[in-house]
Amino acid sequence: RAYDNNCYYVFSNGVGIDGPEVRVGCSMIIDPEGIVIAETDEAEDDLIVAELYKEKRIDSLPSAHLASRRPSLYGKIVEPAPEVDTRTVRNRVSREKIV
Repeated sequence: RAYDNNCYYVFSNGVGIDGPEVRVGCSMIIDPEGIVIAETDEAEDDLIVAELYKEKRIDSLPSAHLASRRPSLYGKIVEPAPEVDTRTVRNRVSREKIV
């Protein structure tokens, strides 16, 4: 996603038990070219640091993936959906018989 969006991407994740889930860390910093420039090594509390350079943005690189977009193919999925009372949907689903 860093490359697709022409920006640095910082991803952090907790470590340890979090309710029913186990968080394993794997935090990382990715540059605009999609290269991981810093990441955690182990599943324990850690800190990562990286130098970010605004000059490294991909403004000078071709962005063919943006130029070749075809919104007509996915227009329906980005249209605003009607407002729905989520309680109604949840209750309707819970009453339906699961086969």
